[in-house]
Amino acid sequence: MKLKKNTLYLLLLFFASFLAYFVGKDFQFDSELKVIYTVMKYLAAALLFVSVFASVSTTREMISTTELKPKALWIILALLPILFCIAIFILSLTVYKLQLF
Repeated sequence: MKLKKNTLYLLLLFFASFLAYFVGKDFQFDSELKVIYTVMKYLAAALLFVSVFASVSTTREMISTTELKPKALWIILALLPILFCIAIFILSLTVYKLQLF
C-alpha cells in the first residue's frame, strides 16, 4: 500500500511540473512579469528532476519484491517520468539531428 501511495504522489509531482511550466508560459512575453516565467520554468525543471529521481527509487523498491505480477500496473505508472525523459531525449536527438559521438 505504501508503494501505491508513493506512486500516486510521484505522478502528482510529475504532472505538477507540467502545470508549473504551462502556467509560467503565459507570462513569457510580458516584460514586467518575465520574472514569473523564469521562476516557473526553473520550478518545472526542478519538479521534473525530483519526479525522475523518485521514479527511479520507487521502481527499484517495487522490483526488489518477489511478487511482480500484481504490481505490474504500479511499476509501469512509476516508470512514466523515466519513460517521458527517454522519449524526449530520443526525439531531441532525431529532430535536431544531434550527434553524441
